Amino acid sequence: MANSISNKKINIDCHLCGSHGLWVFYEITNVPTNCNLLWTNKNEAVNCPKGNIKLTYCPSCSFVTNIALEPMKNQYGDRYDDSLFYSPRFQTFAVNLTKSLVQRYDLRNKYIVEIGGGKVDFISLLIGLGNNRGIRIDPQDSKHKESHSVENASGYCLESNYPEKIDFIFSYCELEHINYPKIFLNNIKEHFSFNSNAHLFFAVPNALKDFQEGNFTNIIYEHASYFTVPSLFYLFSVCGFDVLDVAESKNEVFDSIYVDAIPKSEKNSKFKPDFNHLKIESFITSFAEKSTNIIEKNTSKIKQLLDEKKRVFLWSAGSRGVTLLNILKDSRIEYAVDINPNKQGKFVPGTGQKIVPPKFLIDNRPDYIILSNPVYENEIKQILTELKIKAEFILM
Repeated sequence: MANSISNKKINIDCHLCGSHGLWVFYEITNVPTNCNLLWTNKNEAVNCPKGNIKLTYCPSCSFVTNIALEPMKNQYGDRYDDSLFYSPRFQTFAVNLTKSLVQRYDLRNKYIVEIGGGKVDFISLLIGLGNNRGIRIDPQDSKHKESHSVENASGYCLESNYPEKIDFIFSYCELEHINYPKIFLNNIKEHFSFNSNAHLFFAVPNALKDFQEGNFTNIIYEHASYFTVPSLFYLFSVCGFDVLDVAESKNEVFDSIYVDAIPKSEKNSKFKPDFNHLKIESFITSFAEKSTNIIEKNTSKIKQLLDEKKRVFLWSAGSRGVTLLNILKDSRIEYAVDINPNKQGKFVPGTGQKIVPPKFLIDNRPDYIILSNPVYENEIKQILTELKIKAEFILM
């Protein structure tokens, strides 16, 4: 798994805006195609399916996509577990977000659709807080808990029209998993009918922030699309929605971009986002060099500690941790710690570290712990304090 710097123009069309000529700005080979697939056998985990990432940038709409993606290699299903809900901090974030949406959009006695969600139960929170009804369209978990208020529809394709008129469509970190987002949004427009005051609220990772900071751990095979403010605005506009707002948002869990849109109305929205294409392009085209420098610096530091016989563990066997371990590729890091009980006892895709619970550290004391996501630093410190474990952190 090695990344390379390559800013070169290729003669293919952007499948968001149709413009001809894209720039390849980042390439990485031999990456696990499913960072959160649960492997019960180390050998199978090491030899898991792999693929390549080749990110291209469209100068016209600033859409970024992986043109090397082979969609059939993404294996969402019962063995795929990307849940963040075991984290108290994430639980607090989810509750606060849904409370704000219920208040902002007056979501009471309404019909709500959630797109995606994985193992995060936003739809139940939205329903419970406002006495709503709803349906989840979720390709990752077709067996999610059902009730009289929650239905499920597996798969991205909407093969039949839904009789209910929709009041609110919510999606959190799902659109980036879709290879052809324009086709998908047009599909939503075709198969759903909307009430007069209906809104769509979509949140996606702020890819531009990652490109600006050289954050390579958010570049994963499961992410087919990477959005900036202008590309998200363009997507919803070209699909026939009026965009009321699209903006960067920093919350307690991750930096995101959200869009608030409504079905096309008689009064066209006059909202236009303020963005600087040259600034966006500079962040994107410098990403490979920045990320390479960060990788080399941290790899050198961790290697030195391991050479000194220090015990180094990684915390979090989610997509960021898996990506980091596959770049470090050092078998002397034997374990990855994760609070998700479904991951414990399993093995990291690509590198094969055993995933252990925090209490494993009581008898296997670490000298250093690599934090693949520093957002959870205080939460992890609290866990270690309760276990009476002292270790230094390496922040990525």
